Amino acid sequence: MQIVVLGTSTNAIILAGRLCKTHDVILVDVDASEKAAYHKLDVQPVDGVIIDTSILEEAGVRDADVVCALSERENTNLVAAQIARNIFGVKKVIACTYDTEEFQMFENVGVYPISATDLTVDAFISAIHESKAEPENRIGVSLVNLFGDKFKFKMFKVEESLEGVKLKNIADTEGGIIVGVMRDGSLHNYDPSFKVELRDKIIVAEVYE
Repeated sequence: MQIVVLGTSTNAIILAGRLCKTHDVILVDVDASEKAAYHKLDVQPVDGVIIDTSILEEAGVRDADVVCALSERENTNLVAAQIARNIFGVKKVIACTYDTEEFQMFENVGVYPISATDLTVDAFISAIHESKAEPENRIGVSLVNLFGDKFKFKMFKVEESLEGVKLKNIADTEGGIIVGVMRDGSLHNYDPSFKVELRDKIIVAEVYE
């Protein structure tokens, strides 16, 4: 299967890294070559803006089986997804959204949206009922069925060594993707520049096979 991943956010890099083990993956963004080399990804990098039709043509989006838009900007994901769907005729387009209120907008243009907010809330609901003892810094693990797939959510306490570190620089997540942070009872969606504090709890998600 040929899969085009648009964006080089933390989520995009982790997704590309996993998909390239069994699929042909093309990574597109202005720093795609640099990120692919740094993370040693077995992907085909294409450097350029993900909403530039000429760049998407070069990346082979027209022949892609699936296009995944995972940049750090929701509006960019929406535009890129629409281009893939309406201009290049890709049948399956998936995009990451951070604002639940905008969720319907993606569906209205034929794009399959993944909401970081909904995933995190579902994880909390399941975690409330989780009683299994966990390792020292892991608070809980929950399995959630969403869109026909299973996701595993983990919640971690912030260790002293991570205090003040930006989310984009936190790599040790047991192979998962950071989807949010809980602070003083409030949920914060993933923001690469968000700096964690000792009082925080980091929420990580991964596909459960």
